[in-house]
Amino acid sequence: MVIRDWQGKFVAAGAIQRQYYVDPLLVEALAAREGIPLVLRMGLDRIVVESDCQQSLHMLQQRTILLGFLRQMSFRL
Repeated sequence: MVIRDWQGKFVAAGAIQRQYYVDPLLVEALAAREGIPLVLRMGLDRIVVESDCQQSLHMLQQRTILLGFLRQMSFRL
């Protein structure tokens, strides 16, 4: 994942190695799940999630998946 500020300038990047994840939708969802708490810990309050997986973006826009992630994250923070 790559984190940029509101001007598009590089802020941070990260990668997590997972075995046996071959579904692009799952990988994109996991990246969002790991990236959003990182962004919040960095003190950034406005985020844009970009992806090359149209289905994952659609699911995030539906907010049902996003709300589930946020609920999980609230217990971790």
